[in-house]
Amino acid sequence: MRNTKVPKVKMKKDIIKILIKSFNRIPKLSAHTIDSFDITQLSGYTNLNFQLKNAQNDWILRIPQKKTNAYINRTQEAYNTIIAFNLGLAPKCLWRDNSGYSLSDTIKQSRSLSVADLHNPSRLSQLVGSLKKLHQSDQVFQGTVDITELLSRFYELMPKSKQRFFANTYKGVAEKVEVVLKQVEKHVPSHNDLILENILLERQSDPRKIWIIDWEYATMASPYWDLATLCNEGKLTVFQAENLLNLYQGKEQSLNIKVLNVYRNILSTLSIFWLTAFAG
Repeated sequence: MRNTKVPKVKMKKDIIKILIKSFNRIPKLSAHTIDSFDITQLSGYTNLNFQLKNAQNDWILRIPQKKTNAYINRTQEAYNTIIAFNLGLAPKCLWRDNSGYSLSDTIKQSRSLSVADLHNPSRLSQLVGSLKKLHQSDQVFQGTVDITELLSRFYELMPKSKQRFFANTYKGVAEKVEVVLKQVEKHVPSHNDLILENILLERQSDPRKIWIIDWEYATMASPYWDLATLCNEGKLTVFQAENLLNLYQGKEQSLNIKVLNVYRNILSTLSIFWLTAFAG
């Protein structure tokens, strides 16, 4: 292993070791050392994410944590991300492998969407347009969502003490899942993790383009999934959620607000279970 100086951004020794191993692993980085970049650690629950920046390059390095590959199909992720890139929704991935390591271009001069953006009519309309472009693309993502299986798996991943605490919640949401599964709607290519950090807005483009990143959980799914996630992220009222639904489907009224609200509750619970399991 090559000698390496401490990067300009101070990090824990274990993080530095992980970075050095990653540089040795990735062909595009193997010609560099970590002191060749200004390195910024970014947010992320399931992965370690870093921005690597110097005079020539501006990249995002993703390093998977050990737990992630137990529930993320990396082959599906790669396939679905290419489709999203071809649709003009996702940035270009420069390199990846089947264990979840990846190196991507940074979306320069961009910022994550905020709750205020989801309350801004023009910005919300733009985001819904991107979502419709994905959902109505007639593309077929690999993988499907099984809500019953996800709920059960996340519940069982939690520590036993937490399982006992959430037992009644689990039972109640499982009953709601049975209700929504009876709803007949076409499954569409879906991102399935539209948290605000995964939606980027270019600052200087005209018009200001929206990019969607982190397609780890993308599969075929009910359109309610992405719509409910946006509602939860924006803390939308029922009235605002109904407006979002109308923007999405126009005159076609195949989706309804009652089912959307049930999905919101299910996804909120899934998120709580997942965070509790991961923290445990």
